[in-house]
Amino acid sequence: MSTFSVGGLASGLDTKTIISQLMSIESQPKTMLQWKQQLWTARKNAWSDLNTRLNTLQTKANALLNPVTWDASASSGSGSTSYVATSADPSRLSASVTGSGAPVGLHTVDVLQLAQGQISASTGSLSPATSGTFRTAQFFEGNNNIVEGNETLNALRTNTGTSMSINTNSVFTMSWTSNGVTQTAQFKNNTVANGGDGNRLSDLATWVANTIGNGATAQWVNGALEVTTAPGTVNELSDLSFTGIRSNGATLTAFDTRYDGTGAQSVAAFDGGVNAADTLTITNGSGSWNVAVSVGDDLAAIAGKINGTAGIGVSALVNGSGQLEIRSNGIGASEGFSVTSAGALASQLGFTTTQNAQDASFRVDGAMQSSATNVGITGVLTDVTLNLLGPTSTTLDIQPDTGTPGVTAQDAWVDATKKKVQDFVSAYNEVLSFVHAKTQEEDRVASPKNLTDYLAGPMARDVGFSSVAFDLRRIAGDTVSGLPADANLLSQIGIDSQFAIGSSSTNGQLTIDDAELDAALRADPQKVQDVLGHVGAGSGITSDDGIVRRISEQVSILRVGGRVDTALTGATSRIKDIQDSIDRMTDRLDRRQQYYERMFSSLETTLGKLQSQGNWLSGQIASMMGQTG
Repeated sequence: MSTFSVGGLASGLDTKTIISQLMSIESQPKTMLQWKQQLWTARKNAWSDLNTRLNTLQTKANALLNPVTWDASASSGSGSTSYVATSADPSRLSASVTGSGAPVGLHTVDVLQLAQGQISASTGSLSPATSGTFRTAQFFEGNNNIVEGNETLNALRTNTGTSMSINTNSVFTMSWTSNGVTQTAQFKNNTVANGGDGNRLSDLATWVANTIGNGATAQWVNGALEVTTAPGTVNELSDLSFTGIRSNGATLTAFDTRYDGTGAQSVAAFDGGVNAADTLTITNGSGSWNVAVSVGDDLAAIAGKINGTAGIGVSALVNGSGQLEIRSNGIGASEGFSVTSAGALASQLGFTTTQNAQDASFRVDGAMQSSATNVGITGVLTDVTLNLLGPTSTTLDIQPDTGTPGVTAQDAWVDATKKKVQDFVSAYNEVLSFVHAKTQEEDRVASPKNLTDYLAGPMARDVGFSSVAFDLRRIAGDTVSGLPADANLLSQIGIDSQFAIGSSSTNGQLTIDDAELDAALRADPQKVQDVLGHVGAGSGITSDDGIVRRISEQVSILRVGGRVDTALTGATSRIKDIQDSIDRMTDRLDRRQQYYERMFSSLETTLGKLQSQGNWLSGQIASMMGQTG
């Protein structure tokens, strides 16, 4: 396009505007070509969009037709090498599948009793802890008359009847040794309780018991002071003696001589437990083990010695009821044991069996079974390991493993196949919706005044475009020849095609009855496969091809050398031809504009010369007029 510009310098005309207006008129055919090119571009885009949707439809159709989708092993569970066993009562029965030979199906399992070990507990007891006693020498109140305990200290005599010279306020020192510790305490004879006669011997006994403490008691026995300590050797006395002085400080020689260190332990304390060394013998199916028990061993000590015996096959403890409890380490009938002793210990303990050793007892599909273990039971169901967790009557369902607990292989296959059907139907409906939308656009304007009018409804009258949907609807509503009358229509497997010819509300779209399709897939997968993908006997599209197979073949015809391919090729060629015309016209218009620019430039030049000549002539005339004047 030329950029030359003449400003109307000589003529006074707006030559630039004049040229622009002339070119606008000259360019109208080019504008129409550009509009036509945009119209064909819109048509090409519509065909291209339809082609994309048809490609998606064919992809979904082929996925549904894929033989893998209809693999019999997927729908029936046969042929799979991975299985899962599901218990209806998993808290009492569990199982795992270990191989491909597992028997698929539902099995009844009755767990009657679990395998268990023996438990025996003692019912008797060991000897209890006992107190120790310590006696002093005898006390006398006269010639060989031993005291009884109600006499006063002042009345004490030697065994020959000589007074011990004890008076009121005499002080007595007691020394005693318990658990290796020696202690002393003093008692003062006074008149508080008994006047001038001093305290009684019973008062001394009370003071001794209270002073030693820890539950000790004291009493007069056969003239001697006998102190009994609390049970157990930790409390018993190993020494008890008295010394005294009169109120004036004089030593009570006779008293000291008799009662200082002349007493002795009369009964030794006992801490409880085994009172005589013995040997416990525990015998089970593997042999016999001896456990040496020592004097003084309590139940905890015996349990410790049992647990410390290597290979004995049992364990022991003192339970919450204070019984010695012996348990077999394993379970099963072979784990029973007995407890005996060389001496009387076993009888003293009095073992009784609180739980018998027994094998597990259970039924599988009515057949009785037994096992020495509760878990890891094999050999009952092929390639299945059972774990018995408690008594129950339940079922065990063995199915191919879907990877989702509670979902069977058939469930997974039905869901996956329904998804493929839904994908196909969605793609089919998308094609019909798109064609309907394009062909229902406002029709083209008869005498378009602008580009919007010209481009209105590019596909509205395109019969080839609308016939794509018509062909698909016709196939979807057809029957499959050669199939039973009750199994040759989409509607008979849950895909509703009653509007396959089209209507204003549905545009021929398909709908799915999920429950009906689900039931058809479960009851007869082959029936569904035949309606959708039956392979006809002839070549090309035949009436005995399945509906989805025919639709896939129809799409192939449309897209490869068919209507869609031809339309796209034609539109592309038409757009190119128009562009070539536009290019040629653009060249012609450029030349035409250059012509106008040269023409008006020449006009301005000529007018400029004429104007100059006129000005010269006017000057000459004026000069001549001046000379004559």
